Amino acid sequence: MIDFAPHTDQELKELAIDIFEGKVFTDRHIPEEEERGLLMVFMPLALGAGKDWTEDDYKSIGMFYEYMDQAGPRVDQWNAVVLLHAHDKRRAMRKGDPLSRRISKIERRISEQNLKP
Repeated sequence: MIDFAPHTDQELKELAIDIFEGKVFTDRHIPEEEERGLLMVFMPLALGAGKDWTEDDYKSIGMFYEYMDQAGPRVDQWNAVVLLHAHDKRRAMRKGDPLSRRISKIERRISEQNLKP
């Protein structure tokens, strides 16, 4: 069983904003067709961090992520990985939705203003 670190609502909100702002690299940034992408990016996984995980463990993982400023010697490689429980991932995305909607609304207004002669 994976021991997930609990995340508060505030931490999830900050994570959602940081993902939106490009401060966090997640497994969702890796194209699906790159089968070994996770292993190449998150070194603990390549070194066997998940070798004892069960199918239920894998199903409980909502996201692998790490902050961009924590990258290793290669910009696209991290020596650590944070696991977010699937339930917390859904909570984090809900926290980010209002921000995303507000930003989209502002972008539409700017775009509309720029189109006027």
